[in-house]
Amino acid sequence: MKISMSGIGEKQRHFTLALPTPVIFNRTTAYLAVKFRIMKNEAGEPKLSYEQVCVLMTALRKGKECLHGLPLLDVESSDGEKIKIYL
Repeated sequence: MKISMSGIGEKQRHFTLALPTPVIFNRTTAYLAVKFRIMKNEAGEPKLSYEQVCVLMTALRKGKECLHGLPLLDVESSDGEKIKIYL
């Protein structure tokens, strides 16, 4: 996964953060997401079960092959800041 941000701040800085996809999208992070209730509803109950989060993580890992370098997210604000997220 690569997160690229440009046009940030007064000096128009560029920032890129590269993280290995298998490290981010694995069963351990799925467990932590459910345990610490990162994905929760208004009542504080988890929206997704551990099994559902594992399936989501697997789909994101396989999605990297389908995108072939296309950005997953490409956003540009009105003041010129750009954010792109690649799997």
